Amino acid sequence: MNIQGYQNFLNGIDFPLQVVVHSRKVNIDKYIETLLARRESEESPILRSQMDEYAAFVKGFVEKNAIMEKVFLVVVPYYPTGLLPTGAIGAAKGILPFGKKKDDSAAKKSAEEAERIFHENLAQLGQRVSQVVNGLLVVGLEANLLENDALIELLYNFYNPQTVERRKVAMPE
Repeated sequence: MNIQGYQNFLNGIDFPLQVVVHSRKVNIDKYIETLLARRESEESPILRSQMDEYAAFVKGFVEKNAIMEKVFLVVVPYYPTGLLPTGAIGAAKGILPFGKKKDDSAAKKSAEEAERIFHENLAQLGQRVSQVVNGLLVVGLEANLLENDALIELLYNFYNPQTVERRKVAMPE
C-alpha cells in the first residue's frame, strides 16, 4: 500500500468518514468437517492417519491461539451531522404533528420539499461513495459496496457474535 497515496486520499475527502475494524475469531468447524469428510473417501491408510493428525493439530492450535479475522469497513454518511441542510430542518418541522395545525397545501409543499432534499442528499451520497471507492482503488485496496442483505447480515453478526455461524457475505463485484 502506498502511504503517500493514502494520505492524498484522506486529504482529498471533504466530508466525515468512519472506518470500522471488525475483529472476530475464525470458526474452523466447517473446515474440519470438510477435512474429515474427505478423509472418509481416502483409500490410503497413511493419508487417513495424516488427515486425522492434521485435524487434531489444527483444532489444538486454534484452541490455544486465537485466530482472528479482520474486516475493514468505511462508512460514508448520508449527510454530515453538523452540516444538516437548513431546508431539511424546516421540512421536518412541517411534517411533524406538533404545534399548530397546518393546512393540506402547506403539508404537501413540506413533503415535496423533504422529498427534494432527500434526493439531493442521495445524489451527494452517491458522489461521495464513488470518491471513496475510487480513492481506495488508487491506493491499491479493494472496495465493495454492501447491499441490503449483506448489511443486515453484517449488523446481525456485530450484535450476535456468539450465536452466529459466520458465513461468507456475498460481495458485489
